[in-house]
Amino acid sequence: AAGYSHTVAVLLDGSVACWGNNSSGQCTVPSGVGTPANPVVQVAAGEYHTVAVLSDGSVACWGRKGEGQCTVPSGVGTPANPVAQVAAGGNHTVAVLADGSVRCWGDNISGQCSPPEGLRVRLPE
Repeated sequence: AAGYSHTVAVLLDGSVACWGNNSSGQCTVPSGVGTPANPVVQVAAGEYHTVAVLSDGSVACWGRKGEGQCTVPSGVGTPANPVAQVAAGGNHTVAVLADGSVRCWGDNISGQCSPPEGLRVRLPE
């Protein structure tokens, strides 16, 4: 995944490699993320933040947090509401939960974190 000035990848063993600009910690993978006990299955990169889906459906996010782009809403990425996919915009993050519902957080100045009520998306099979 490519952010504004950093790049992140999931390696074959579920660990994460990140390179480029690290001015906001967007390339500083948190301890315990991407380990054999906590492998990463997907990543996304925003302007100055990085987000990952872990194999248990939880979410890890690191980098700039000033617009709330790394403040995962309560209940998202839990056993009851596991995350299937993530995407990152400049200063916001979008997650598709396993049930197809969409949750967004971060900068909402243009409504980018206000999905239509009842929105459900089809997940790849």
